[in-house]
Parts: sequence; C-alpha cells; structure tokens
Amino acid sequence: MENQLKKFRILHADDTEVIRDVMRKLLEQQGYTVISARSAEEALSIIKSQGVHSFDLVISDHNMDGLDGVALFTELFLLDFKGKKALYANKPSKEVLDMYKKLGVDLFMYKAISTREMRDQINKLLQ
Repeated sequence: MENQLKKFRILHADDTEVIRDVMRKLLEQQGYTVISARSAEEALSIIKSQGVHSFDLVISDHNMDGLDGVALFTELFLLDFKGKKALYANKPSKEVLDMYKKLGVDLFMYKAISTREMRDQINKLLQ
C-alpha cells in the first residue's frame, strides 16, 4: 500500500512558515510529493501553471492573509478541480463549515489535531 501512496501529489497552502514546514515533512515522510504555497493566491498560481488536475489533494488553512480558504476552494470549484480537498481551522462556525461542504471539501481538521491523527486522516482520504 505504501507504494500506492507515493504517487499522490499534494498542494498545501498556509501563510505560516513553520506550519508549512511541519506539514511538508509529515507528508513527505509518507511518500507524498508536496508543494507548499505561502498563500491562497500562490496556491492558485501553482494550480494554474501546473494544471488544475495535477494535484490529488489540496490542503488549506482557513484563515490566511489575503484570500482565505473559502476563496481558494471557491476558485477550485470554478476551475472544476477533481481532486480531494482538506481544510484545517481553529474553531470555524457552523456557517463556515457549511460553506466548505457546499464547495466539496472532503476533510475538516481542527488545528489542535495531533500530527499522527492528521497523517492518518490524510492517508485514509487518499486511499
């Protein structure tokens, strides 16, 4: 199964460098190819330059400077992105979670989640 996981490409958007670094290391240890973006704008630029279907999963923080996670996933919806979508946030309201559900977000995680649990949820999502 591990060989099967290695083929997945993940785009991760977060405006906090330490979180980007931790996520990249965590996911690369699982054999994933990870591209990190410092913002939703940079994530969209990467998607447009590499192709909307070049990623199997986009993971985003909800609250970022500039465009937020809602804006990123709205753009992905409009671009007809077919991959999986995952979000993490501190304490989103029910209304915010409902917006993400309408945009087809597959996985919601809280920032207080352990790295082990996050890894396991992402692995499960991509199986």
